[in-house]
Amino acid sequence: MVPVDLDLAVIAPLRGAAARRGCSESTASTRGIATPSSAVVAAQRRNGYASEMFDYMLRNLIDQCGLHRVGLVTLASNAPSLALYRKLGFVEEGRERQAIFRDGQYHDLIAMGLLAAEWRKHKSIA
Repeated sequence: MVPVDLDLAVIAPLRGAAARRGCSESTASTRGIATPSSAVVAAQRRNGYASEMFDYMLRNLIDQCGLHRVGLVTLASNAPSLALYRKLGFVEEGRERQAIFRDGQYHDLIAMGLLAAEWRKHKSIA
């Protein structure tokens, strides 16, 4: 396994889109664990870019860097992200109640995780 300290920003036209921005910040120690995040500009959401970005990121983190686990958190109210993460094979691992203050109110966060073996099994089925 390769120890990784990775900051990745992707800013590129993709499949003919006028603009796309995706960012991920991952840190992995020799334990083989990463915690990525992503963002796609509002005008380009619901076009498959986040799915493509996470597929690329997971392939590299798990298959190339040899990571054992990828974890993330998202707002409990963020239904599109939750659906995407579940589609990619992530499993809900917990809820942090009122863990973030945004737009004048507290929101819950959902923690999710994906093990390398689950990713490989999911990719072989998909």
